[in-house]
Amino acid sequence: MNKNRIITIILTVALLVSAIITPMMATADVTENTLVRNVVYIYNMSVDEIKNIDVEGLKLTHINYSFVYVSEDYEGNLGYITTDKGQTDLFNSSYYMGYKAKQQLKALVELKDKYPWLSICVSIGGGDMEQKAAFAKLATDEVAIERFAANVRKLLVDYKLDGVDLDWEVPEDRKEMKAYVKMAQALRAQLGPDAVITSAVPCDTTFTELFTKAMARDFNEALSFWNIMTYDLGNVGKWEFIAPLDFIVQEGETYAEHIKLGWGSVRDGIKNIADLGVPYENMVIGLAYFGLVNTDITSGHTEIPHGQYVDGNGTKPYYETIAEYLKDPTWVRLWNDVAQCPYLIQKNSQGQITGYITYDDADAIKAKLDFAKELGISGAMCWTLNGDDDNYTLAKATASHISDAALEQERGKISESAPTPTPEATATPEPQATAEPTATPSANTNNEPAKFNALPLIIGGVTVVAIAVVLVVVLKKKK
Repeated sequence: MNKNRIITIILTVALLVSAIITPMMATADVTENTLVRNVVYIYNMSVDEIKNIDVEGLKLTHINYSFVYVSEDYEGNLGYITTDKGQTDLFNSSYYMGYKAKQQLKALVELKDKYPWLSICVSIGGGDMEQKAAFAKLATDEVAIERFAANVRKLLVDYKLDGVDLDWEVPEDRKEMKAYVKMAQALRAQLGPDAVITSAVPCDTTFTELFTKAMARDFNEALSFWNIMTYDLGNVGKWEFIAPLDFIVQEGETYAEHIKLGWGSVRDGIKNIADLGVPYENMVIGLAYFGLVNTDITSGHTEIPHGQYVDGNGTKPYYETIAEYLKDPTWVRLWNDVAQCPYLIQKNSQGQITGYITYDDADAIKAKLDFAKELGISGAMCWTLNGDDDNYTLAKATASHISDAALEQERGKISESAPTPTPEATATPEPQATAEPTATPSANTNNEPAKFNALPLIIGGVTVVAIAVVLVVVLKKKK
């Protein structure tokens, strides 16, 4: 056979092999860790605590300031309520921020100056019954919704913030859910295509069944991503886990009987959201930096009767409180392989359980984030950063599973997501044009061009050259 022809065939084969291997290597490298968002809520955090947040060390990408409130005047204004519930400040015209809130937001913006990739958002609403009522009343008036969106824009512009997190817990019926969708769409029209707009959503079917597929699609297109509250799955006063990856069904009961609220585990909650047509890459999985503590139990149980009511005192403290129980040798840590959660029990001298605590620790966080990676979920979210202990035990555990790309792809880039003032602004600014949404968002969770990975191409090239060199040497020896 002609030597030139031999060389041509071998080189062609080498190039084909390289062409096949290179994209496979590149794909493996890109999809190895999908967790590129790390969202934390902060609540009632002091200015000094905010200034000392280790944004880079904890791999934070978004901080949600909690809370700004919907005004109870139902006209689309905003308010700020102090955490003691005894003082209420409402916006006189468009918005009002108390002195404490102003200082906290200023400290957050200074963090952003130091870490340019960081997005600072305000979370509006919360779990208060007053806020639930205020949202419901606001939702009945389309003019008020537009005024609400304009007021949010003014707040973000004045404080140089990046976006807003909606936290209506929760609409009661489909009519209210439809208004919630309109609220998100009004915000997107006001804030433009680059602003961060998210929503903290439950994951039970009592919430998801309020959506039609079309409504869920519209909500998804208006949002940057969904903060899925895959916690609070257990109840104070019951022998349950607060955020089980999978749920325990007792002998003799059906699954439907046990999950009376429509969900029973993190896995089921994510499935409920996915069934709406929401892509996994538009989801962020919630982590509990808190737990349920039941003490002074008098039932006489020697084993955990999952799902039953506890005859004791129940509270819902942050992890910083639970960390103190971990230091107490009378409390024993156990692990449930189904729930993939730890729990603490305390027994008396007769072997009867007198205390039961359910919470998430580093091992439970790993189980949930491994599950998130398997599905292609784009990140993690926690309630709340300042609920962690002094060593940031849970935040560090979360950070260890967040992709380095979460910061690397934004490092050194000044964010342009924050809304900017519009010339000659009117009482109701004209909506800005938004980019045409797509039914299935790109896997690129930051709306940026895919990062070029030259390593596989270099390897492929070196392989071709090596084969050519070996071939030339062999042919010379044969001469």
